Formats: sequence, C-alpha cells, structure tokens
Amino acid sequence: MVVLLLSLTQIILITGDPPTPKVEKAPTTEYVRLLANSGEMLCFAVLMEYGAAAFPAYETILTDPKSEIGEIAGVLSALNFVKAPIVQFRRLVVPYLSHKDRIIREPAVGLMKIIGTPGEGSILIALLSDEDKSIAHQAATALAKVGGVRDVIAMDAWLRAGVAHRGEPNYLIHVKKCRDELENRWKENPVPKGLRDSPAP
Repeated sequence: MVVLLLSLTQIILITGDPPTPKVEKAPTTEYVRLLANSGEMLCFAVLMEYGAAAFPAYETILTDPKSEIGEIAGVLSALNFVKAPIVQFRRLVVPYLSHKDRIIREPAVGLMKIIGTPGEGSILIALLSDEDKSIAHQAATALAKVGGVRDVIAMDAWLRAGVAHRGEPNYLIHVKKCRDELENRWKENPVPKGLRDSPAP
C-alpha cells in the first residue's frame, strides 16, 4: 500500500498531473481495492479515470462479504461521481443504506439521489431520523428526487411526530421543502395509479 501511494505521489510531483491509466483495460479487483481503501484523493482521481472499466471490480467488492469497510465506502463514493450509467448497481447499493457505519451509509444514500426509485422510499423515510445529520439531510433530498406518492404522506407523519433532530430548525425546514418538492413533482408528472410507487426495473 505504501509503495502504491509513494509511486503515485512521485508521479504527481514530477509531472504535475495525476497518472492516466489505460482505461481500455479493466483494472484488477485487487488494484481497485487498494485505490478505494486508500482514503487518498490522488488514488480516488485515478479510480475515476477508469470509469465503467472498473465496474466489474466494483461489483465484486460490493458483493464480497470479506470486503473491508474502506473498500466498500470507496467504491460507493466513486459511483457517486463516475461519468457512466450506474443504474445496474441499485440492487447492490440498497442493502448498504442500513449499514451500521456512517462512512458506508452516507455514499449509499447519496447514490439514491441518482439511481433511487419509490421502492426505496420507506428506507429513506427511516433515514430522516439518522443520527448523522448529513445522512438525514441527504435522505430528505433523495426523497424529493425519487420518492413515491406515499412518501409525501410519510414525510407529513414524520414532520408531525418525529423526534429526531427536533432541535435543528434548519433541518426541519429542509425536510418540509423536500416534501413540497416531492408533492409538486408528482402533481406535475402524474403516474397511472397502477404504476405508482413501483420500483423502476
């Protein structure tokens, strides 16, 4: 691991630019594990350069029960910024919404703003009460973007009865704003009754 970071740092110091990987060739899973788990912005930038070429490694890491927390968090974070369609990762990301570690929950919730569906609405409603304010904030934003008709009612119930973050008026204002955005979205783009709150394929 140290050797990898030193070599990347030396390249940056000499050239002034991060190394550009050969994106036509998929990186090995072990190499992606190293990059994702490093916590270094330079390694993250290299990972971004691979784009969709790294997807097979991402899938392996997200489905491997032996993957380390840092590896999973790094992959989820990378998916938030990769410039390629990522909807195929939804089924792999959803279980991580309830993960005990915030460094995994946070990027997973962020991904719901991109690939979420009404099918994840109940989980996002629960995350409005997450102990981490950033995660709770992102959950409300995700609901505004991808929530279903029923989630408007659920957000109303949360605003009336929820006790989490009651001492944070700015957060409550944010939730109310997101609730209104969700309602307006469904009013402007009505969906046939039989299809409401159905997860996207």
